[in-house]
Amino acid sequence: MEIPISLVSGELELVFQPTDRGVSLASIRDRKQDRALLSAPQALFTLTAERLSDGESRTVASDADFSVSSVTVEGDCCTISCSGCEAIPGLTVTLLLTAQPEQNRITFQTVLQSTNPAYTLVSCDYPSLWFDVGKGVHFLSPYGCGEAMDSDSELFGHGYRSAQDYPSYGASFQFMATWNDQTRRCLYYGIHDPAPAAKKFHFIREVNAPTMCVKASQPLCETDRPCNGQTLYGACVWQLTDGDWYDAALIYRAWMEQNASWVPEVGRPDGGWLNDVDAWFLVHIDKDDFADEIIESAKDLGVRCAVHLYLWHNNPFDNDYPHYFPEKPTVRRELKKLQDAGIRVIPYINGRLWDTRDRGIEDWQYTSVAKPMATKDRTGKVFTESYSAKEENGEHTVLAVMCPSTALWQETVKGVCDRLVNDIRFDGVYLDQIAAAKPQPCADRTHNHLPGGGSWWMERYNDLLGHVSRAGDPSILATECTGEPFMRHIQAYLSWLWIKNQQVPVFPVLYADRVVTFGISYHSIQGAERDGMVIFYAQSLLYGEQMGWLSPKLYRNLPEKDFFRKLVGVRAQLHHVFHGGVMLRPPVLSDDAPRLRCERCSQAYFNLVDYPAVQGALWKDREGKKYLLLVNASAAQANVSCEAELPDGMYALHGDLDGELCLKDGKTSLTLPPCSVVWIEV
Repeated sequence: MEIPISLVSGELELVFQPTDRGVSLASIRDRKQDRALLSAPQALFTLTAERLSDGESRTVASDADFSVSSVTVEGDCCTISCSGCEAIPGLTVTLLLTAQPEQNRITFQTVLQSTNPAYTLVSCDYPSLWFDVGKGVHFLSPYGCGEAMDSDSELFGHGYRSAQDYPSYGASFQFMATWNDQTRRCLYYGIHDPAPAAKKFHFIREVNAPTMCVKASQPLCETDRPCNGQTLYGACVWQLTDGDWYDAALIYRAWMEQNASWVPEVGRPDGGWLNDVDAWFLVHIDKDDFADEIIESAKDLGVRCAVHLYLWHNNPFDNDYPHYFPEKPTVRRELKKLQDAGIRVIPYINGRLWDTRDRGIEDWQYTSVAKPMATKDRTGKVFTESYSAKEENGEHTVLAVMCPSTALWQETVKGVCDRLVNDIRFDGVYLDQIAAAKPQPCADRTHNHLPGGGSWWMERYNDLLGHVSRAGDPSILATECTGEPFMRHIQAYLSWLWIKNQQVPVFPVLYADRVVTFGISYHSIQGAERDGMVIFYAQSLLYGEQMGWLSPKLYRNLPEKDFFRKLVGVRAQLHHVFHGGVMLRPPVLSDDAPRLRCERCSQAYFNLVDYPAVQGALWKDREGKKYLLLVNASAAQANVSCEAELPDGMYALHGDLDGELCLKDGKTSLTLPPCSVVWIEV
């Protein structure tokens, strides 16, 4: 047994164990509390390579397939080199570790070298963070707005296995964390990559295992060639701190604000009309005179509204892309009616896909024009996707994922947007999938990027979006979901998948002052079940979203419609808070009303959402004033205890209660009526 390698960084201590088979992460220790966070050795990384001759895949692990060729420890720096891999001869993986004791932080860089002419390296983990599971131990998933998950959840059968692509709906940001409710200690795991490269974020616990893992991995570059050594993009950062997911988010936010390439200006001066909107309608055109019911619903709602318009084109949804024109005959007339009523409208197009049978069931321009510029694997096979849409003959449409690095795709998307904004006179364009769907590791060397993974996908899409954003003024660009690195040119993210259990508002904490989020997928709650709907009425307001994304028909038939209208009205009253404001640490709440439970939410795990009746948020506007908001979404009265990071004093109540609220030692209590909202300004 080799001598263990210990690296201490303030309150954080890591121990690595070299053996004759490689190296493992032997222990993680919180020196402040003299507490072990990991008590059983685990693999520090895995790496996958493919044989170029036949595509055979081999995955090797740090603790089973290597020997430790060298270890160097000098002060706060440590280098560990692993080689001698029999499965992939000629492979060396070197980890460069640096301690930053003043921050209780250790950063890792991973360097790969290969002299093997038969294999190409295709993916490699950043160092894997393992920790002991147990009661009160949670971890943060980067899905959607963020999810605070129980490490030992019975709901998931005491096991987890997830791999989410970044950037996409599954990984909106580049960090995870684990924390303990009892000790109030948190271990942050972040990839500080300002470029950034495409990645996968994993959380893994085998059923009833005593430990679990959170980690990132990177699809590698130049995967059509052997000997493709490289350094993983960015630094992997482990940092120990007091707190929970919110404190982890502050670590990432501090890095992001100073280093990330995608960060737009606070308050989005390029937001134009979008900055004034409080609610959205979702409309699929199914009749000629579609504007009237939108106008009627907007008047009833009584705030500044916008419309997300689908099926304005003649071809079916997800069919014959990108040939959208001509538009339906009454679109221009109805659009003018909406705009004359003060309602802004953005139409749907897809930002990624070209139909492989792009004129009915005919291959019109796909093979001759698009296919050379589509994404491909190293064998030349095009990456394609199919959804629910079908061709005229009943077969599913097959859609090619276009490469954003190509002039063809950039000019095609720009041409469509130019026509929508400057000819038809829409107020912007919604480009579907860009921040939702995974980057494809295109290996076509005739395109303007290195084959495989890397930062090129985000860079080329930002080139495309910058090109498109000059289509017209006041043109607004929106896209699906909340993958972070596209917001430099995207002003609005459709947050429709923020409709799951165990959500926490990480994304608003990071970006509420930088980008608009709008809409919840209320249509995903089957039968518009009451408890499911009101849970997300409340969360949508508290998370700072522009609310709604409802069809006029659903709006007319909403359960607790007056409650929804009330919350939208409050958003309009506090518009100055949510536009350019910052979300602070949420208040700690308890209440005696029955919990809200819905088992008919198609976008939630096991269709289940279950939340307390009372939810709350704490915001700070651009002038530094703070606002505590509390929402009781229950049909019952609720006695509420609240603790928030606010100064003591007497504060005027607004909303459904009059009088004053007394805060002492940051704590207060009050009784909220059914379906109510109150707030104070500090």
